[in-house]
Amino acid sequence: MNHVVVHHITPGLRPALADTRGCVGLRALCCGLLLGLGGCTSLHSPVSVPEPAVEETVAPGRITLVRDGFSLTYDCKNRTAVRYAYQLSADTGSAKRPKGFELDPDLPAGCPTQFSAKGYSAVPGWDRGHLVPSNQMDHSALAIRQAHYMSNIVPQAARFNQGIWVQTEELSECYRDLAPVQVYGGVVHGNTENDFFLESHGIRTPDAFWKTVLTTDAHGQTRAISWYIPNQPTLQPLDRYIHSIAELEVLLGADTIGIEVSDAIKAQKPTRTWPRPRDCDLG
Repeated sequence: MNHVVVHHITPGLRPALADTRGCVGLRALCCGLLLGLGGCTSLHSPVSVPEPAVEETVAPGRITLVRDGFSLTYDCKNRTAVRYAYQLSADTGSAKRPKGFELDPDLPAGCPTQFSAKGYSAVPGWDRGHLVPSNQMDHSALAIRQAHYMSNIVPQAARFNQGIWVQTEELSECYRDLAPVQVYGGVVHGNTENDFFLESHGIRTPDAFWKTVLTTDAHGQTRAISWYIPNQPTLQPLDRYIHSIAELEVLLGADTIGIEVSDAIKAQKPTRTWPRPRDCDLG
């Protein structure tokens, strides 16, 4: 069994980031709580041997999973993550991508995982899509393995997953080498007509995904970009889906988005997706 810290979501307290590479055992629990208050975000904490995971029985509802480098808000009733957050610094990782996917061994009693780690094959044209990209969790073998747990995987239209979603991932991958990057995102459910995988996996199909990337420019000023993208194979160019954080809050609710920045930053809405920096390394 691998190790993860689990805690209930308390109203008004939400983990903002999950750079928990130096947070283990009881310290990880404290770190997970402090994340919501802006603490424990060191990008250079050494990795140490984890203590045994915190075991607790969780009633059906939402919990926070604090992983090695990211956090997930997990909906036990629907067997799916609904929100994620992580922070990136300059890329120095080289851990190898796992060969496959696996059911999450760390979910506490009473909080079930998906039925299967196999592909979403009941309907052609769907991928096992990462919420937190595995390539951005290659700072440790544990982190990249956790990124391949099915708790971090949802049904994504294949052309969405392999196209426009990759573009959002490449943006944060490129800009992390210029300045620290914070990424937030989540899934949107509503329509039941696309829930093709309830029988095979016990999971609903997201109707859309939202994502926000925050970083600083060369002058140290915070810049933000967000998207709200339908989970479908036929899509417009990425720029058509740009939103501000404030607009996401109107669509989904401020508590759902859970990004604590100034109103001025929330209002930022670039007309185009940021250009790829010169000499960007996507490795």
